[in-house]
Amino acid sequence: MLFEMVYTRSVTIAPCMSTDLHGKNTYGTAVTVPACIDYTVKNIRDFDGNTFITSAWIALPPTTTINYKSQVTLPNGDTSYVGSISEAFDEEAGEVLYLEVYLGRVAPGEGAL
Repeated sequence: MLFEMVYTRSVTIAPCMSTDLHGKNTYGTAVTVPACIDYTVKNIRDFDGNTFITSAWIALPPTTTINYKSQVTLPNGDTSYVGSISEAFDEEAGEVLYLEVYLGRVAPGEGAL
């Protein structure tokens, strides 16, 4: 492996267990995961193609389990919504280097900060 991510911080990720009729999610037990974090504000496209204003970018180990309904808590205590998940892939080595996740304070498709 030519590239190895150095994770200097950590986040907690709780899986969404269920969603009630009003759209409120219930979360399972959170796990602490090593991460690289950059608090950045930018416009991206979320998983549905909507404009999403980010509050942070995080890099996670490639084995991390996360999806768009997961609840992510940053070291500063902010609970963020997942707007985008992608893999940083090393084509030469044929492996995923890390997961790249953009987070926001407002749920995707629900408006501005």
